[in-house]
Amino acid sequence: MSLKKPSVNKIWLLVISGIVWSAVGLMLDLIAFIRWFPHFSEGYSLFVGFAGSFISLVIVILGFRYVAIKNINRILQYSGPVCVFAFQKWESYILVFFMIGLGIFMRNTSLVSIQIKAWIYIVMGMTLIFASLLYYRKFYLLHITNKINSTY
Repeated sequence: MSLKKPSVNKIWLLVISGIVWSAVGLMLDLIAFIRWFPHFSEGYSLFVGFAGSFISLVIVILGFRYVAIKNINRILQYSGPVCVFAFQKWESYILVFFMIGLGIFMRNTSLVSIQIKAWIYIVMGMTLIFASLLYYRKFYLLHITNKINSTY
């Protein structure tokens, strides 16, 4: 008996990718808001939230969007049903597990101040959320125009 991979059409893989990036970004932001923001004054919390979001937007515009676009174009090259875990290259999972471990360490260590932790989590979270919009945009454009084989 062979195991079947859970498969979807590549257009839905774009949605899955966007949801995963959005969910991870939201999770990072919520950790910062719930865990560290209560220790800050209201003014500093607003500053970190707005400035962190602005920095994230700059990061996406200047570079991180190219990571998402490269990933979107890779997804669009698939033909037929695609494994739902193919929303990123298999080699990237090593980096993901390293980042999860680093995040757990950073969250639980006193070597990094809560101010730095909050900045890192807000900026990374908002960067993922902003970049996830590129996946939703591409899905929308492909769904409306039915040009499934076009690249970004």
